[in-house]
Amino acid sequence: MKPFEYRDEEIGSREIGFAVSSTIIGIGALSMPRDIADQTLFSDGWIILLLGGLICAVLGWFVTKVAILFPKQNFVQYTSAHLTKPVAYTISSILVLTFAALTAYESRMIAVISQTYLFSDTPIQLLSFFFLLVVIYGVAGSRAALLRLNVLFLPIVLIAIVLLSLLNVNLMEIDNLLPVFQTNVSQYAVGVKNSIFTFIGFEVALFYAVLLNDKTAKKAPMAVAKAVIVNVLSYILIYVTCISVFTYMTTRGLTYPT
Repeated sequence: MKPFEYRDEEIGSREIGFAVSSTIIGIGALSMPRDIADQTLFSDGWIILLLGGLICAVLGWFVTKVAILFPKQNFVQYTSAHLTKPVAYTISSILVLTFAALTAYESRMIAVISQTYLFSDTPIQLLSFFFLLVVIYGVAGSRAALLRLNVLFLPIVLIAIVLLSLLNVNLMEIDNLLPVFQTNVSQYAVGVKNSIFTFIGFEVALFYAVLLNDKTAKKAPMAVAKAVIVNVLSYILIYVTCISVFTYMTTRGLTYPT
């Protein structure tokens, strides 16, 4: 099959924002309420998610701001010019290994969940392999096309998250969210540190900023920050829904509360 070729390989600030948001939303959203509930009491986890998300939004704004200082240069090019090639290659290798490990983890977890609920007789290894083939097929084509697809599919994911909460309104108990502010300050600090990993993914802006067109490049840092905030609000909605439906003690014992 011959891949469709775009007239240009450029994207706007909207596409990079959607790409960051799509990267952050992953399989971790299914177990996130349990992890946050382990560190807080009642509904206090939303504070951890908010603070951790704001920190990542600032970091996302910063790394994108740095990337657009070198228009039409990829990450290796501008880091080689300003930090020497050995440093650039070392950082790039670390990031490549990190994303490779993340891809393997995501494929494995999707395979585990698929086997649990759908394909009980299919080996996990085969399911992981098939999901990995889908990823390889997706990244083998145009990067701009892949990023533009996020603009199509991300709203569907966000709408599904909202519907997830709305369809459980009749099961929610406000009393499960009370009392508030019962968690120790030291636990907040530990929780915020751990919650930052929930919003990892904004660093993809370092690699995709090279595709930005000149008209919208200056808007990219704020677009990335807004994308992280969208994820923060989505995760807070998921967390509050789980706590109000299951209570925080029950959420702690569920493998995939979402």
